[in-house]
Amino acid sequence: MAKKILIVGQGLVGSALSYQLIKRGYSCTIIDNNHKNSSSITAGGIMHPMSFKRLILSWRAIEFITTAKSFYQTLEKEIGVSFFTEMNLHRPISNQDEKAFWLKRMTEEGYKDVLDYSEHIDLKGVQTPFGTGIVETGGRLDTGKYLETMRSSFGERVLAEKFDFSELSATDRSVSYKGTHFDEVVFCEGYQFINNPYFNYLPHNCTKGEVITVSSEQLPQKWVSKNGFVIPDTYGDDYFVGATYEWNSLDLKLTEQGKSKLLSKVEKIGITDALVTSQSCGIRPTMHDRRPLIGTHPVYSKLHIFNGMGSKGVMLSPYFSTHFIDYLEGKTALDSEVNIARWRKYNYKKSETKSLK
Repeated sequence: MAKKILIVGQGLVGSALSYQLIKRGYSCTIIDNNHKNSSSITAGGIMHPMSFKRLILSWRAIEFITTAKSFYQTLEKEIGVSFFTEMNLHRPISNQDEKAFWLKRMTEEGYKDVLDYSEHIDLKGVQTPFGTGIVETGGRLDTGKYLETMRSSFGERVLAEKFDFSELSATDRSVSYKGTHFDEVVFCEGYQFINNPYFNYLPHNCTKGEVITVSSEQLPQKWVSKNGFVIPDTYGDDYFVGATYEWNSLDLKLTEQGKSKLLSKVEKIGITDALVTSQSCGIRPTMHDRRPLIGTHPVYSKLHIFNGMGSKGVMLSPYFSTHFIDYLEGKTALDSEVNIARWRKYNYKKSETKSLK
């Protein structure tokens, strides 16, 4: 008999994990209330390998991107729906020093197949007095279309409801929800893990992010990155602009300050006619060490968390879905950099969970 897995959350990571589990023959039930302000819904779907602050490759970026591209492209063929596009990222160079640094980095091992440079790319109204840096391994997932497609493919496996912790019964060896036994329960709740009585002992550095779409006659049909991202929107003629980072507030209110910050990003690259057509926000489930939260509860062996991928969920979730399932099947140990055991100095308090029953 197939193992029964309960997945809580059908965002980017929950979708990738559920799909991989079903492909391996597991019986999956997915609980998701289609929360409109999840970071999955408001994400730009952006995937690229660079950390621009120091112009270095992000942690294992090429490995993760290679896996992610294969995952989304294979999925598109199987389902017959297109939601992933490979895209080059264009970065206007600000001055001669930045240009020299970019050109030097292009010659270094590991960057030769990732970075390029041009003085002749037409970015329409975007100012490029020192040329344009190019990142050639980027891509964009239409997150809305992807999540809707996955939800449809899961069919009756999805229960459109809010998870009720009072209905969860767990011991150190078994778990059930609303009286139904499951072999494992995996929480893929995004930032809501901070309210999960079994995993809220883990530290977090969640960030609020606001994004806007704008209309403009001056912007090109290309992905531009400079202190943020400006990307042609999936639908219509608007452009996605993102994103802000706010650590001191995790409310879901749209702010004039956020809108102004994002508009200023557009203005700084020379665009003067941008008009805001929409604004939204979400909370990123991010950690202080910028690594995912994956692992098994220290007391309840059938409860797991698969979370904490922040703004890189598009890039990380395909790779770590496979890795996590291999771990559940006893084929491998969890990567120590993502295992929640790295936070062992933070103590889970069993008494606090009991009080919620």
